[in-house]
Amino acid sequence: TSSVRLLISHNLMGTIIGRQGLKIKYIQDASSARMVASKEMLPQSTERVVEVQGSIDAIRIAIYEIGKCLVDDWERGVGTVLYNPSAPITGNSSGAASGSRPKYTSRTGNGSDFTRTRTEAFGGGGGSGGYPNNNVNNANLRTQEISIPADMVGCIIGKAGSKISEIRRLSGSRISIAKTPHDETGERLFTIVGTMESNEKALYLLYGQLELEKERRLNMAGDQVEEDEE
Repeated sequence: TSSVRLLISHNLMGTIIGRQGLKIKYIQDASSARMVASKEMLPQSTERVVEVQGSIDAIRIAIYEIGKCLVDDWERGVGTVLYNPSAPITGNSSGAASGSRPKYTSRTGNGSDFTRTRTEAFGGGGGSGGYPNNNVNNANLRTQEISIPADMVGCIIGKAGSKISEIRRLSGSRISIAKTPHDETGERLFTIVGTMESNEKALYLLYGQLELEKERRLNMAGDQVEEDEE
């Protein structure tokens, strides 16, 4: 028995798992391989690990089926932040706020392999989610879409929208949030529009905020355990 670990965009996990887990069950039945998908995204990225276990032939068939899923639904991978194992792990987003940029690995290109260019004109600058710099050439704008778990949306928006307004201001990107979930997972779609540099900063700030919230919840859970033990 061997195993292979695949890095899969969080946005594409639903494609592999399928409605009520039917797709991943089909892949496992067809290949005789066992698949284990991590629930958490890797630090400072939008990728998750899928481990495929079994014989060499079973793994080959499973990877082929997974690849077909990814190719058929490739657009959902737009905006993937690639995991960089050498990047410093931090739950504090102040680094990006002070002007430093996150370091992304160049595994298959330049860290923005799934970024698509969309020439769009945005009237006005600033405002609620508006692109703040009217001098930016629209041809340089890129649109990236990421899915955020429903229970995490509130920590990104902040009280009266204070946190998302700060992220928009610091990054320079326009960020819009879908009012309703985009699929059965209940996740909300965030659309980020800006230059490659501003979008990278926006993603860094967004995921820094998510890491802070995860740490806060873990600490709360730890405190609860200690109280129960007492």
